[in-house]
Amino acid sequence: MSSKLSKGASNRLLNLLYTTTSTEVATKVPIVSKYLYQLDETSGNDKAKRSILDGLMENEWKQKPLETAVEDLPKTNALRKKSNILKFKCQNSFISYNDFYNIYPINRERKYYLSDEIRKGIRFKVVKSRNPINLLPTGAYYLIFPNYKHACVYWMETVGKQINGFDLNLEFVGATANELKYMSSPLLDGSINDLLKNHKLRIEKTVGSTPIQNIFQYSTNKSSIIKQIMHLEKQEIENYQTIDVDPLYAPIVDLIDTNTRIALVLVRNLPFGLSKHALPKLLWDYELAPLAKFSNCFTTIINDPVNQVHLNLIRFANRENAQRFVRNFHGKKWESVQSEKEKKIYEPILCEIVD
Repeated sequence: MSSKLSKGASNRLLNLLYTTTSTEVATKVPIVSKYLYQLDETSGNDKAKRSILDGLMENEWKQKPLETAVEDLPKTNALRKKSNILKFKCQNSFISYNDFYNIYPINRERKYYLSDEIRKGIRFKVVKSRNPINLLPTGAYYLIFPNYKHACVYWMETVGKQINGFDLNLEFVGATANELKYMSSPLLDGSINDLLKNHKLRIEKTVGSTPIQNIFQYSTNKSSIIKQIMHLEKQEIENYQTIDVDPLYAPIVDLIDTNTRIALVLVRNLPFGLSKHALPKLLWDYELAPLAKFSNCFTTIINDPVNQVHLNLIRFANRENAQRFVRNFHGKKWESVQSEKEKKIYEPILCEIVD
């Protein structure tokens, strides 16, 4: 049985404990005091409705201001470009917006403080890099932020992380022609069928060597947006590091057109020889896009029986119908509807939302 400490030994132990803890706590007191006073000054705001203890538990008192992420960004070649666009090169084509959104740390694990309107996470758009001529993925993703500082914060908060097993190596890229041509496609236009009757989307050897104006020459709307973006890209913007909404953000969002893309399905390996009436009849219980011409809901991109390539685009009315089609037909073999005279496709149907 241990003996009780003497009063002198107990006092010495208390003095030692006080000496070691007081020096550590002293540096934290001004920070916590400032945080508490700031809470008091914001009385009447939504922030004041939250408990002071909630803020302390979330470690907000030690989070740095959002703007400091700009200065904290490593000074490497891949990160020198001041842009609101981050590019992620990855051959996995099954990464979604939710994957990028959910990888952002929760509040108590963040290095930088986010205000109430973005406390749930930085807002951004995600678009998969696709060949504009056939909409097939090219192995990259673009994350478009409202401004440069939000892109910097996202980079700093996710550095060193992995997404679906791939290292999240993000780089800043400008809104140049070489990047823009993979963010959109003239095939996304609802009236592209009418244009394809008289023209073909031609490329010069590869998409990379084809001028962006040639790729989008039959898409009046997208050509206009691209000209606007490229004009803004050349301009020098003052206070770029603190600007709240990048002038490029709105036109780029218009160009990628995420609201339309979520209702489009790219379908590979549909049977050859389907008449223009057969597919609509087979999809009688799906709600298709309300276009001026019903036939424009179906676009044949590639029809090559010799090389066993059949690529189609179907336009649905909304995300729900598009997702239901993918669930029901992805991986299914459709041999039963093929005529014996037509060359058969032996591969299963592959479907994906054109996000």
